[in-house]
Amino acid sequence: MEQFNKKLSKSGSITLPAAMRRSSFGIDSGERFRISVNNEGSIVLKRIQGECVFCKSDVDLIAHAGRFVCSGCLRMMNEKTREG
Repeated sequence: MEQFNKKLSKSGSITLPAAMRRSSFGIDSGERFRISVNNEGSIVLKRIQGECVFCKSDVDLIAHAGRFVCSGCLRMMNEKTREG
């Protein structure tokens, strides 16, 4: 596993090294990530595939025609459709 030591900037950001972005993960500029802290106190970055066009959630997404809808919004739309 590659390891890099990075310093936190005054604005609170950390730059991922180019070698890590390109060779290891294929990360392009503009990609979105969810940042969380696990039970051990480690910071975890998770690549986000997209977000719901209605509520902006990035969880339980269903893709259609290049757009994403979360399962919660889809459920609400189905209920509204049944109600007429």
